[in-house]
Amino acid sequence: MNKLPGVNDVLALVDQLKALIQDFSARDEKLESELRARSAAENRAYQRVVEQESLAQAQRVQEFEAEFEERLQRCHAGYVLRKVRINQAHKNLRRTAVEAVTEFEGRRKHKLQQNAIEAERKRDADLAANAAATKEFKENLNQLRDQEFLLLEQSARKAFR
Repeated sequence: MNKLPGVNDVLALVDQLKALIQDFSARDEKLESELRARSAAENRAYQRVVEQESLAQAQRVQEFEAEFEERLQRCHAGYVLRKVRINQAHKNLRRTAVEAVTEFEGRRKHKLQQNAIEAERKRDADLAANAAATKEFKENLNQLRDQEFLLLEQSARKAFR
């Protein structure tokens, strides 16, 4: 039934086994070297992609920073222009208010001066009228006195005659 192989057969089988092991070993080394080559190629490709993405990212960041700086400059310029316009408007309003107050005070002073001049004229007219009335009163008084004195004098003369 079982017949043991002979030495030559065992040696042939060992040689076959040795050849198979060497074949497996060669295939393993070949596969290993292919794996290392592919891994290295993949790593290099990955590194290139990472470098490209890093450069692209750095460029995008630079562009965003430049755009941000430009927008910041525009906003600041707008702020400065707005501030100048507000200051100019404030100055114009202040000037207008001062002119309005000055005009109001001028009208008021003019009115007061007119009233003062009118009061002075009225006072002068009243003084002249009072002086004329006083003079007239004195003249009437003198006339009455003269008439009364004349009558008294006449009656005193009559009395002494």
